[in-house]
Amino acid sequence: MSGLEVLNRLYTLLDGEVVLLPIPYREKAPQDSGWQNLTYSESKNRPALLQAAIRGGNIGVLLGPKSGRLLALDLDDDALVDQWLARLPWLANTLRTKGKRGCQFWLRLEEGCEYPNGKAVYPLKEGNEAVGELRLGGGKGAQSVIYGVHPDGMQYQIMVEKPPLVISLADLDELLPCVLFEDERPVSGQTRSANNSKPLPADIWDRVTRYLDTCDHAISEERGHNTTFRVLCKVINGFNLSPEQSWEAAVYYNDTKCDPPWSEKELKHKVDDAFKANHEKPCGHLLEADSDYNAPLSIETPSNKRLNPGQAQAEQLVEPVKALPSGAPAQAKDGSPADQDQGLPNWAESLRSAACSSRDLRGLEIKPRKQILSDFFLECDLGFVYAPRGIGKSWLGLLIARGISSGEGVGPWLVYEQQKVAYFDGEMMIDDIRKRDAALGEPCDDLVFINHEILFARSGRTLNLANAELREAITGFCLETGQKVLILDNLSTLTSGLDENKGLDWEIIQAWLLDLRRRGISILFIHHSGRNHEMRGHSKREDMGSWIIRLDPVNTIENKPGARFVSRFTKNRNSSILPKAYEWHFEPDGENKVWVATKEADLLHLFRQQVEEGIITANEIAKVLNITPGYVSKLAKRAAEQGWLDISGRKYCLKAGNKEG
Repeated sequence: MSGLEVLNRLYTLLDGEVVLLPIPYREKAPQDSGWQNLTYSESKNRPALLQAAIRGGNIGVLLGPKSGRLLALDLDDDALVDQWLARLPWLANTLRTKGKRGCQFWLRLEEGCEYPNGKAVYPLKEGNEAVGELRLGGGKGAQSVIYGVHPDGMQYQIMVEKPPLVISLADLDELLPCVLFEDERPVSGQTRSANNSKPLPADIWDRVTRYLDTCDHAISEERGHNTTFRVLCKVINGFNLSPEQSWEAAVYYNDTKCDPPWSEKELKHKVDDAFKANHEKPCGHLLEADSDYNAPLSIETPSNKRLNPGQAQAEQLVEPVKALPSGAPAQAKDGSPADQDQGLPNWAESLRSAACSSRDLRGLEIKPRKQILSDFFLECDLGFVYAPRGIGKSWLGLLIARGISSGEGVGPWLVYEQQKVAYFDGEMMIDDIRKRDAALGEPCDDLVFINHEILFARSGRTLNLANAELREAITGFCLETGQKVLILDNLSTLTSGLDENKGLDWEIIQAWLLDLRRRGISILFIHHSGRNHEMRGHSKREDMGSWIIRLDPVNTIENKPGARFVSRFTKNRNSSILPKAYEWHFEPDGENKVWVATKEADLLHLFRQQVEEGIITANEIAKVLNITPGYVSKLAKRAAEQGWLDISGRKYCLKAGNKEG
């Protein structure tokens, strides 16, 4: 990778505007004075940083508020990693790196709370033995190396490629119990009255218990510590409780909502933490409010399980719907979800239960979406792959299906989450799909095909997504059989009767796709490109897509058999920069097998392609190819030297005789 590519990758990994620091090769500490005071804007354009990236390191990351509240948990021994993951399973969902031994977990403290800036580094100890550090960056500042070579000669490695997990103050306290906040005191303006240590009046105690009755359950291994801390913060501050009154409320919540209940020591620690925490709302605000609105809203679900809005949204929007009764419609005939047929609350109740303030939204416990394929395909995504006829889009679609269902990867793209895949084929002959599947490797038990030929031969039915009954049946099939990824090949053959150039026609399909995503099903649509080289049909279908991959032919004098194309992203919501473009070659070996080879695409070829399509300025081409305008200028100079490009000021044009067709 070039130096710029290294830096872009680090910014992407760390998921934000972080301060990167140049460090001498095979060393751990910055040499520049004042590195603790650098800001993102000051650091990103430093020549020394680019030089460090070009030479292969080293590069550190400033920790603390200047890097978006980034912090690092550094463990010194490999054996400790599994121990910490067993104690705090949520650490598995964050960026993890490794130097010589142990690892570093990279985390980000949520906004809206005071950042603990007392010390730069807190030691982790087991007994009297030091086993690591919690690096927060307070005091004189702290940093951690993320790229380069360890002083003992091994490369720093990315062990888990996920963005830093956003954690709460309660989670941070769980990393180092009874240490971070031992010297904290309630902030001025949040001090509670000295005369409220006597027992609460019966009517106030009744309001406290009714409030706690509607709060979330705190369940072990489901971030129960965080839930308990959040509930106690709300009730202690909201009702202006004294320490003694807080303890009574905590015992009531522990007995009724915690599974399993906390020990007395653990509960006292949580009450102390909640008492010391910063609170945005004034003390006693729940006492002053109308009692009808003291407790959070709750709704009745079809299963008669009572949930508060945070739980309801987390289960309905993040957790997949567990089952759909056989024959029960997932949608109305117009394509919209048929809520009225599923025993849901009326719309007035539904809207009231779903209302969530900006502050409450930030406090919701939302299950992070799992990575499925590389860093672009996440759980519940809708993605598109499009290309002209005959390029090889079905080959790529089939390779993706096999890779995700087997967990073996797809060319340069790693599979992070092996899942069941349903492949709906509306075009190929059954013999062709069977030969292609066999040519790519061994059978995949978690890959199921619904081919239009087999369906017609066995039932007399045809695949047409314009049919609401079929859409409902596909939803039911995926839920009943546990299919988590749905691949639809292709949009043209599977939507007969719908005008692909009309946005209203697409809305029928769009409502169904949204319903699938809410149920935890990820979708990949295969489609054709039009004469303008863009995805054919109305642009409205691109709006809800998380990512879009375009395939283009490879112009080469080599006459090798098999599909050959370049893949590049025209849209990707899941990363701040577009993934790399790759050249793919599906090469048959003459013995009914197909080998797949990939390499990074030739940027000069992609540059020419943009000029051929009428994108003729450096800035426009740089944006499409995700490179700098300066690099585009270098490509243009090479093209001019090869004799096929004219450069006129800031515009480019193919020379006569070098244009397509």
